[in-house]
Amino acid sequence: MRRTPCTPGEYRTLMRMILRDYPRDRARADALPLKTARRNARTQLQTMLPHASRTPGHYFDTLREGARIVGYLWYAKQGQRSLFLCQIYILAPFRRRGLGTQAMRLFERRAQALGCREVRLHVFGHNAAARALYEKLGYTTADLVLAKPLAGKRK
Repeated sequence: MRRTPCTPGEYRTLMRMILRDYPRDRARADALPLKTARRNARTQLQTMLPHASRTPGHYFDTLREGARIVGYLWYAKQGQRSLFLCQIYILAPFRRRGLGTQAMRLFERRAQALGCREVRLHVFGHNAAARALYEKLGYTTADLVLAKPLAGKRK
């Protein structure tokens, strides 16, 4: 596997996938209506990426095996020593083949090349497969947010 910077078209594809999938996870994690989670996701992306793919400190890569696109990475510098993985996306036909592990190794090497001493990421608590992958690769919990729905009417 190799990574190359996203072309403008690949960037747009990645953003469409994020806007399709991220709100579902966010709605599930936050017990929000999907419509609200979609609106929030658009706002969040606009805030994080005011200059889209040209936003300073943000990197967007296409993952390839040969000529085939198998996934995408989006990551951002956090200060001088940390690189944060905003999104790893392995396309559905290529999942469960070890490509997530390879993509994470590419991300870690990229962090080292950028002079970072650590990498960080967020994972939804309900995403057991991703959590298992990250733990297998040596990631540990740095912060933990717990939630409990309360009985009664929701507004």
